[in-house]
Amino acid sequence: MVLLLYRKIRLKNIILKKQKDEIETQSIEIKNYNIQITDSINYARRLQHAVIVPSEFIKKYMPQSFVYFKPRDIVSGVFYWFTVKNNLIIYAVADCTGHGVPGALLSMIDNTLLNKIVIENNHTEPDEIFNRLHKGVTDVFSKRADFNETEDGMDITLITINPISKKINVSAAKNNLVVLKNGTPEYINADFFSIGQKPIREGQVVKFSKNEVDYDENTKIYMLTDGFTDQFNSDNNEKFGSKRFNNLITDNKNLPVSNQLNLIEQKMDEWKKSNEQTDDMLIVGIGLSEIKI
Repeated sequence: MVLLLYRKIRLKNIILKKQKDEIETQSIEIKNYNIQITDSINYARRLQHAVIVPSEFIKKYMPQSFVYFKPRDIVSGVFYWFTVKNNLIIYAVADCTGHGVPGALLSMIDNTLLNKIVIENNHTEPDEIFNRLHKGVTDVFSKRADFNETEDGMDITLITINPISKKINVSAAKNNLVVLKNGTPEYINADFFSIGQKPIREGQVVKFSKNEVDYDENTKIYMLTDGFTDQFNSDNNEKFGSKRFNNLITDNKNLPVSNQLNLIEQKMDEWKKSNEQTDDMLIVGIGLSEIKI
């Protein structure tokens, strides 16, 4: 009887050890997989950052400017795009569908299309850029079998600044632009459609509009995605909101734009506290007093 009990216990111990060894092996494999995945995503971040113009380069043309760029994950679904073409400064802020890896892949497609439309094909009117960008995005994804079930695209604001005429041309697809003139924030209303969005009804043609804004040396421009204003705080789970953002920029209207980045970072840290970041964040601030072409 004692011998039989000993054999049962011994057998159970053997089984338990085998299970433990299997768990440890699986744990090591999962750890290695995670390392490989993280390494791949970190490399993807390097690739994504390689195609984005450094903010230091932008400052050569617009010394009074900043870029607040806070991805939620390692790679991001938001991006900014900048070039100088035909004596125009062309600047865009975009928020692609999703965040993380899917958003980052879509941002690379959109970045490539912008390069082709503006830099290679010499189109500089914002509405024309948007219409061609929309066609490019829909052409890419219409090849997919599940095209009718997906909504892959981006919300984007694009401006062209003409330092000679002191005019800004703006197109916005579900992404507003804030212009601070005489200390008062003014919103340029965005078109209803996103880039890549399918028409609501059959036969409808998606077209984008253009607005023109005069500016002077005291005008400031802010382009931002909704990740900043949609961030929740840790006290009562309330969104930061557009009103607080308006107050933030108007309360500091006399502060040079180039000095506002630290202020915005500090404000968001105080607001978010221990809460997790809910979305990618991107704000571009531009002061129009020292533009160089």
